[in-house]
Amino acid sequence: MKKILLGIVIIICICVITIFGVNYMSASETAKVSDVSANQAATTVIQASGGESEIEIGSGNGTGGSTVTIPVSVNTVPEKGIGSFNFNIKYDTGILEAVEVKPGAALVSEADFDYTINNETGTVTFLFACSNNGKDSVTKPGVITNLSFKIKENAKKGVAAIASDTSGAFGDTAFNRINAVFKEGGIKVD
Repeated sequence: MKKILLGIVIIICICVITIFGVNYMSASETAKVSDVSANQAATTVIQASGGESEIEIGSGNGTGGSTVTIPVSVNTVPEKGIGSFNFNIKYDTGILEAVEVKPGAALVSEADFDYTINNETGTVTFLFACSNNGKDSVTKPGVITNLSFKIKENAKKGVAAIASDTSGAFGDTAFNRINAVFKEGGIKVD
């Protein structure tokens, strides 16, 4: 039964991706990355017509060999909610190893959420498609997932950035594309 539900979620996401044209970006949909300064985190903006949602990748700190869990949160939710998303988070494999992903409290049903960890490329891919006629959509701000990273024993002191790449899409329950604005996070190695 779980495999059937996963198959249905994947098919729905493929349809959503096809509709939204993940890899197609017109001049108004061009991804923008702001400059990073000492007091400003990098922000990636994906322009679209279904509202806007701010996604914040959390931060933490630890020492070599320790495990640090950071949240990925939705800070703003469009009027029609978030009915689907797929996106990637990238990290430095020389410093971090992703070890666990757990759905956050903002997700009504864990069955609607899936992920893949690839420690060779330093990517965690997330997939969410609400079921039950949108009743399982994200309707209020909160944590959508918690990521646990192990800091490698030989990691040098400093900050390992954790950020979104420009691929992926967010959609509301009416299949309108949502502007996803990502705020970069990171793990400080002490």
